[in-house]
This record gives sequence, structure tokens and C-alpha cells, in this order.
Amino acid sequence: MKNTIAYVLRIIAALVFLAAFIGGIVSGYQSSRIEFEFIGTVHRGNFNTGLMIAVWIGGFLSGLFFMAIAEIIQKLHEINENSSLVYELVREINQRVEVNKTESKSAKTLIKSDIVSHFSDEEEDKEFVEVKEQFKDYPIWKQETLTELYRQFKKGVYSKKEYESAKKTIINS
Repeated sequence: MKNTIAYVLRIIAALVFLAAFIGGIVSGYQSSRIEFEFIGTVHRGNFNTGLMIAVWIGGFLSGLFFMAIAEIIQKLHEINENSSLVYELVREINQRVEVNKTESKSAKTLIKSDIVSHFSDEEEDKEFVEVKEQFKDYPIWKQETLTELYRQFKKGVYSKKEYESAKKTIINS
């Protein structure tokens, strides 16, 4: 949809271009005439091209200014129209998030409780701290893997033999 203000500014710019063209020619011709009160009009006979070009340049820059403002207004109008589409998309995304929010809250609660119990288990288990100290010279990924392996072993997921075998494999890798 066209913006009325931008359209009017483009018309004004066209009129400024036209007026500058005509005004430049007229001013170039008029500057060659000199009027005296007691003698009347005297024609020098030379057309003032410099003045004509100066008026043309001034008119061109003025018209260009109006065209630029019209273009800026038109672009802002288009952005405003398109923002309603973006608003609709954001609203739809928010609705989808609301549907998943209850599931996310329960998952977050489980994760938080797991983390809290994990840290409280670590603080209470001195053996865990000692084992973690053994792994401090290894790269971070090995430390994390060995720590998780030990945690699983303590929960009873792995037997002592499985734990030692996996630990050996990770350390040698």
C-alpha cells in the first residue's frame, strides 16, 4: 500500500526539479539585464551561465532531499506493515511455548532436584571426593567421564569388575 505522505513528497520533489530548471534559465537571462531608475533597462547581452548552473544545482539538491525523505517514510511504512506479520508469528510461537511450559516446568524441576541431590551426595561422600582427586591430572572430558562412571558405580548400575574395566579403558584412551 502506498503511503500518502511519501507520495506527496515525491510530487513536491518533482515540482522543485521543474522549478529549479525553469528558475535557472530565467535567472540566467534576468541577470544580464540591469535596471537604472533614471535611464531604464540596459541589456548587457551576456547570458549568465554560472548563475543558471548554481540555481540548477541548488534545485537538484533540494529536490533530492525531498525524494530521500519520501523514500525513508515509504520504507518505514513498509516496515510498519510487515511488523504485524512478525507480531502474529511471535504470538503463535508464544502460544506453542505456553502449551509446552507445563512439561518444561516438570522437567526443570526434575533436573534441579537431581542436581541438588547430586551435589548433596558429593558433599556427603568423602570417598567420592578422594576419587575425584585421583582424576584431577586427566583432561576435563576424562575427569567428567570417570566421575560419572564412579557415580553410576555407587548407584549400583555397574559391578566392581565392570567399573574397574571401564575406568581402565577410559584412562588408557
